[in-house]
Amino acid sequence: MEVLEKGSFNNHPQLKRLRLHNQNLRYMHSDSIHNASELVEIYISGNRFTEFPHNVFEMRNWERLLTVHADNCQITDLNKYPDPIYNTIQWQEWQRLLRDFVPFKGLTAVQTLFLQNNMIGSLEVDTFCQMPNLQTLNLNANILTSESIHYQCFVCVPQILYLDMGNNRNQIAYVRSHDFTCLISLSQLHMTSNNIYVIEREAFPVSITLLYIGSNKFNFKHNTTFTNLTALTHLDLNNNMIDNVPRNAFHGLSSLRWLGLQSNRIPLVPYEMLLDSPSIQSL
Repeated sequence: MEVLEKGSFNNHPQLKRLRLHNQNLRYMHSDSIHNASELVEIYISGNRFTEFPHNVFEMRNWERLLTVHADNCQITDLNKYPDPIYNTIQWQEWQRLLRDFVPFKGLTAVQTLFLQNNMIGSLEVDTFCQMPNLQTLNLNANILTSESIHYQCFVCVPQILYLDMGNNRNQIAYVRSHDFTCLISLSQLHMTSNNIYVIEREAFPVSITLLYIGSNKFNFKHNTTFTNLTALTHLDLNNNMIDNVPRNAFHGLSSLRWLGLQSNRIPLVPYEMLLDSPSIQSL
């Protein structure tokens, strides 16, 4: 089934979960799902979409829809309106749709968005601005690069608690100052298995509690990359290229309980390294 036709799911006011994963879908008609006002979760994973099916959701406000599974597809661009698989839209109407298009319009209630294992190559400044309730965002295993992630792409979603940007085909090479500080509620950040070799000062919000940067090429270029993250309890720096730990590298990490430094090149650990971390339990 390549196309979900108009009226495929019409007048199902009690429908709460719709599972359309692994259906070989390439396109969903704008009116393929209608009058499903109680829908709280939708699975469109494992299909052949090259664009997120914005056309399905933009025409109405899905007030109860909390979770969207759009992982394991072939989505390349979250800011692109899906091309109709059939030439059924008049040119003037098509131009109007493109002109009025806003990513994720109608999905203001969504709290959890799964987009892992796609081919997403960029995040724009307005990509998530229609999602004021988004709390969990999984972008693992895409093809994002340091250059293709707009430095303000998360400004619209400061309420995010969980963000996964790991395994992006070794394309993310650095983290800039303030890349994540706008995420003032962020608790858990995954950046494992990229190609990160440098993280600038003040890159992370003070709310962060779990930070995973294992399996990169990270080494300390700045002494204060992680200092004063007072809520941080877990810091994974395993399997990197650290050959020197600055004496004040972990200054102010008063809540730190778990620190991973395995599989690095550290010849000497300064005794002052964990003086500010009295709660450390595992090293």
